[in-house]
Amino acid sequence: MLQSELDNLTRWNGKENPFYEVYYLKLNDPRLRTALWLRYALTSPVGRAPYGSVWAIFFDGKRPQANFAERLDFSMSEVSFRRQKFKLNIGNCRLNNSSAVGEIKGAGNQVSWNLAWDPAVSSYHHYPWPMYFLPWPASKVVAPNLNVPVAGEFVVNGLRYNVGTILNQGHIWGRRMSERWAWANCGIFVEDRSAVLELIGNPRVGYGLLKIGDAPHRFRIRGSYTPLGWEFEGRTFSARIQGTISARREDIVGVAYDAPEGGHRYCYNTKLAEAHIKVGTSTLTSIGTTAFETVEARPLTNFKVVA
Repeated sequence: MLQSELDNLTRWNGKENPFYEVYYLKLNDPRLRTALWLRYALTSPVGRAPYGSVWAIFFDGKRPQANFAERLDFSMSEVSFRRQKFKLNIGNCRLNNSSAVGEIKGAGNQVSWNLAWDPAVSSYHHYPWPMYFLPWPASKVVAPNLNVPVAGEFVVNGLRYNVGTILNQGHIWGRRMSERWAWANCGIFVEDRSAVLELIGNPRVGYGLLKIGDAPHRFRIRGSYTPLGWEFEGRTFSARIQGTISARREDIVGVAYDAPEGGHRYCYNTKLAEAHIKVGTSTLTSIGTTAFETVEARPLTNFKVVA
């Protein structure tokens, strides 16, 4: 079994409570300035029956008014998964280590997808290895398929988009959600298409990866963020890394996650941010191809939550 599939195996045993588990997928089409974000989730909340849910957010950089988020929930009678091999079905939406198929018909929007990729041999673990066995952080995250080539198609409100780009697929699980966090990812830079950026952090501490070719640079993040941007820096043994991520307000879609311990987390999400990264004397630039989200325990008054 590939390490990527091993890291995708479902952690929830079907009984543990509270517990939640999420598989997310992100892809950008820089030619059309569009992006698609998918979220397959299992939630075993306090005081309620477990359920599955599937989310889709569509982003259109040329027509931000066309951005939308849709979510469908399913009872566990419509959910199946295997713990020895990665295979997850939530309603008519299927996910494994090399493909994703599904459809959501929401209130005024319809999106379907049929995607396939060659799975990565190895995964990217955001945290130092001991942290996956400690109580903190509350949520564990790993990227089994970090920026792999993907093909297929998705259809949004009758418009078909052929896919030939890069996909990022991650896996999150835990007994409760972290209070706050920020995350960013980019695998499409102007200067170097081999470069990959992956960041995760909270207001106190963060971890980053900048991979250029076969050279991975892992670093601790220092900096600050808001829903409109993130300024950060870090050091490796051989280089200083400085970066700025910026998002247009009209490209941000707000959604509310159900926390398994009760309450919600409010996610402010875009897949169309810009990134400017300086590594030593070199520069990497992303124009509308960076995923960036911030999550809060309370809703922000100046951002709309749509789903």
